[in-house]
Amino acid sequence: MLVRGQGGSEDQTVTPGGHALGWMTKGILSKETYYYRGVYLDAVRALEVIQSFPEVDKHRIGVIGGSQGGALAVAAAALSDIPKVVAADYPYLSNFERAVDAALEQPYLEINSYFRRNSDPEAEEKAFETLSYFDLINLAGWVKQPTLMAIGLIDKITPPSTVFAAYNHLETDKDLKVYRYFGHEFIPAFQTEKLSFLQKHLLK
Repeated sequence: MLVRGQGGSEDQTVTPGGHALGWMTKGILSKETYYYRGVYLDAVRALEVIQSFPEVDKHRIGVIGGSQGGALAVAAAALSDIPKVVAADYPYLSNFERAVDAALEQPYLEINSYFRRNSDPEAEEKAFETLSYFDLINLAGWVKQPTLMAIGLIDKITPPSTVFAAYNHLETDKDLKVYRYFGHEFIPAFQTEKLSFLQKHLLK
């Protein structure tokens, strides 16, 4: 899925409160205007469109992705029963309260920068309330599909503890592959694990 505003498309929605660096704080003071509200809905709509194609077997649709894509895979599965399986490499957008303390690189640090420039306790409270609606730890319990996740223990972008948090909140058939010597990067061994997992659940 081409995420709104991040590729060749423009984001025409009204989402105040963001800044030039990126998307993490765009519309952050309200769940109605937060950037990822639209992105999550786009993911669900994409599944609906894919399912409508006559050449697609609607019983063999899965969602996969890494980082932001991993978050969208989990969120889409939580919000739609169309996907039958989930595979997510180091999924992002989880356990925001922990992430802003543990992340060493962008884009979680955009949130830190936002609070440094806007040192208003009330705004901070509103922002974290907004983020809670899009946090994978609060969506994970809705996921009913078999789910495979991976995390590299030296990931500076998606702190491993935030992935463990999302995984621990899943209440479905699940597995987590942990890679001690990898960070936020392509993990060759996981690709084999992922393909086997997808074949197991989609080629029955």
